[in-house]
Amino acid sequence: MSSEKEPKLYEAAYFISGLLDEEKANETSRNLRELVENTKNIIVEESPLRRHKTAYPIKQQTEGFFGWLKFLMKPSGINDLSNKIKSLPGVIRASVIETKREEFVKRKIKTKKKVVTEEEIERIEKIDQKLEEILG
Repeated sequence: MSSEKEPKLYEAAYFISGLLDEEKANETSRNLRELVENTKNIIVEESPLRRHKTAYPIKQQTEGFFGWLKFLMKPSGINDLSNKIKSLPGVIRASVIETKREEFVKRKIKTKKKVVTEEEIERIEKIDQKLEEILG
């Protein structure tokens, strides 16, 4: 059973207005990062800010800057932090979700086991004999 006092891994994905120039967008990204750090959270991983076109208009904008970061935080303050991130000037869309460490996530890979019949073994042996005859 998980405790509310134990930090969990969260990911914040955010989209910054394309109306800002790159310098202002990076400043907004730094402000977001500082907001996360100032609440005594540990940033685990971060993506560089990149300009992207949107799949659909967000607040009448079709282009902007996308970034994300993963951080450890106690669950009790996540809603407050999420609201602060969304209210930062320049942020037009943001989402904060609980995530898992990828090194601990193991995907099950299904492999098909091939059943070798006796006829197939005989066929392979005949091929081997023919190859030996041909190659000497």
